[in-house]
Amino acid sequence: MKSFMRAFMFSGLVVALVCGVGPAFADAPSVPFKVGMFFDVSVPSGAALGIETRLPRVPWFKLGFAGTYTLAPGIRGNVLIDPIKFPIAPIANIDVGHQFPLTLPGVSNSPDIDFTYCDLQGGIGLGNRDGFRFMIMAGFSYLNGTARNFQRIAFAQNITVSDPHFNAWIPNAKLGFNLLF
Repeated sequence: MKSFMRAFMFSGLVVALVCGVGPAFADAPSVPFKVGMFFDVSVPSGAALGIETRLPRVPWFKLGFAGTYTLAPGIRGNVLIDPIKFPIAPIANIDVGHQFPLTLPGVSNSPDIDFTYCDLQGGIGLGNRDGFRFMIMAGFSYLNGTARNFQRIAFAQNITVSDPHFNAWIPNAKLGFNLLF
C-alpha cells in the first residue's frame, strides 16, 4: 500500500506541474473540454478500456481512468502527454494501477497474486491528437506486490512459509488507441 501511495503522490505531482503550466497559456485560444474513450493492451495491466478527458486550455494533456483485465480485473489511472498536433508525434504516458488478486492458470493450489504498478512510457502517436490516435509505447514498470496463500503450493503442512512480497522494475509495452468526441 505504501508503494501505491508513493506512485499516486508522484502522479499527483506530475499533474500539478502540468496543470500549473495552464495559466501560462491564458492568452492562448481556449480549446473545448472533450471526453472520449481509449482501449489498449499492455504489460503489466493487460487489456484496458476506459474514458479519457482533455482539459480546456491544455490540449496536449489528457487524463484517463480504465478498468483492466489480465487474469482478474484491475483499475488504472493515467496521464497522457501529447504535445504536438502532427499526424505522427512523440507521446509520453504515466499509468498508476492495481491488479486485484489473480491465480495462475494450470498451477494447482496457485497462490493469489496482486500488485500495484506505475508505468513510465514514451512512444509514437499516429493520427489526430483531437480525434482518433493510434499509439505504440514502451518503457518501464515498477511493481509492488504480494503472493498470498503461498503456503498451499507444495509445502508440507508442518512447514510454515510466509507470503512473499516483491518489488521489481520490468520492461513494458503498450499498443492501443484513443478517440475524443
